[in-house]
Amino acid sequence: WVQHDCRRTMRTWMSKLKVDFAVAEAVLGHESKTLVQLTYDRHDNGDEKAEALAKVADKVSAIIAGQDQPSPAATSSTGKEG
Repeated sequence: WVQHDCRRTMRTWMSKLKVDFAVAEAVLGHESKTLVQLTYDRHDNGDEKAEALAKVADKVSAIIAGQDQPSPAATSSTGKEG
C-alpha cells in the first residue's frame, strides 16, 4: 500500500456513497472549477465536504464493526490486496 491507494479508495467510496462529483474532488484538493467559476463562486463547500467525510467515516466504522466489507477498490496500485 502507498498513500495514494487510500486516496483512490476514499474517492471510489465517495462515488458509491453518492457524494456530488465536485464535492468529492474538492475533498481531495482537486480544483475542477473554471476560471470564471473561481472568480465568481466563492463558496468553499465546507459543509458539503464535512458531510462527505462523515459518510466515509460511517463506512469505515461499519467495516471495523464487521457490518460492511471493503470494496474491490481497496486494492493497492500493485494489484495486491492490502
